[in-house]
Amino acid sequence: ILLSHTDDDGWATLYKDTAASVHFHANAASYINGGNVGIGTTNPTMQLMIEDTTTGSSNQGAELRLSSNDGGALNIGARLGTIYFSAAEDSSSNYINGASIQAFNSRGSDWDTTNNHTDLAFFTTTGDNSSTEKMRISDDGLVGIGISPTSPFHVQGVISSGSAPSWNFI
Repeated sequence: ILLSHTDDDGWATLYKDTAASVHFHANAASYINGGNVGIGTTNPTMQLMIEDTTTGSSNQGAELRLSSNDGGALNIGARLGTIYFSAAEDSSSNYINGASIQAFNSRGSDWDTTNNHTDLAFFTTTGDNSSTEKMRISDDGLVGIGISPTSPFHVQGVISSGSAPSWNFI
């Protein structure tokens, strides 16, 4: 174990043999090399496992929060957070995002306690590493596939269903 600090920084590093296995840094990147990480559990069975051991109800359960806080009100169209689905493209660990789910401040005025309209947008990536929005669920429950929704279920393009006939919607 190595504990160290400078005037404006501090860190702790745990070593296995001569390699740093766990590194917590106050003002820089922190990491855990190898093994699983558990929050609320002493026996994580996957890379990140968050467990809530309270009695289950409609307002309990494990939570994960993605937040945006620049010290001011979030502007219209600003992103609250993103979940990326990525993979390494080669042995150099260059990661390419394949898909994402993003939350946006969708309409009204800047974000506050009375105006917090939020859309969820689903993005996929084509073979040229170009990410485009494919589906959106608006703050008022409208769903759009290939288009920003203006009705409860809004689709742009051809819809097919097995051996049933196809319909073209705009």
